[in-house]
Amino acid sequence: MTERKPEWLKQQSATLEAVTAAKRDNALADLTIEARGLEFWEEIQKEAEVVAKHPPSGLWARFNHSNFAVSRHEDHFRIEAGYLGICPRMSYADCWYRPGDKKIRCKTTLTGSEFLLLLCVLDGQIRAVSPQHAEPMNAEEIVRFLVEPMNDYAIIAALASA
Repeated sequence: MTERKPEWLKQQSATLEAVTAAKRDNALADLTIEARGLEFWEEIQKEAEVVAKHPPSGLWARFNHSNFAVSRHEDHFRIEAGYLGICPRMSYADCWYRPGDKKIRCKTTLTGSEFLLLLCVLDGQIRAVSPQHAEPMNAEEIVRFLVEPMNDYAIIAALASA
């Protein structure tokens, strides 16, 4: 006579296995972020530099990077965008990252408040999410998320001056 395992024991085993797998996946994601987070940060900066070099016609943009801001030993960059004309407008975004962290701190003049980009791993790649943009973003999408509203803000002044 073969023994059968009760269904509730099977469910408990499956739950335990699922939790163990999730913990293992989370640990792997944490290690990935610790190991490659700085590389992702550098990708974001490179993308910000490209965007600053190619602003929409009639607007200007600037990128500035400073290694390890004194206050928290964080790497920092600022990207600015604006319009110079009859109704000038300018805005900027500051971003800070401490190597190994699971977050990037950001602040824009348009929001006026600090927010976080939380790093995660999706399909083996580091991505970031924020409360304002829940879909995981790559470096290009992060820079667009930061700069597009600043460009929109400047374009309004450019159109009003036209």
